[in-house]
Amino acid sequence: FIRRLSIIDYDKIMSSKESKKIILDKLKELLKPRGFKKNGNTFTRTTSDLIYSIHVQSSTMSTATTLKIRLNL
Repeated sequence: FIRRLSIIDYDKIMSSKESKKIILDKLKELLKPRGFKKNGNTFTRTTSDLIYSIHVQSSTMSTATTLKIRLNL
């Protein structure tokens, strides 16, 4: 999974906002075929028994050029 997210060009300086969009877009690409729907920074999948939720949360320690995130499952 981590290898699949390594599409970011680390030689190019980009903003935290751009980096987060790349991560969210890649997660959407990986999760949509598995039945997840995206709403903002949250991906959900509902079955008859469970609701699966993955939330991408930006850290307050992020800066304009450094993105720190947490995945809440």
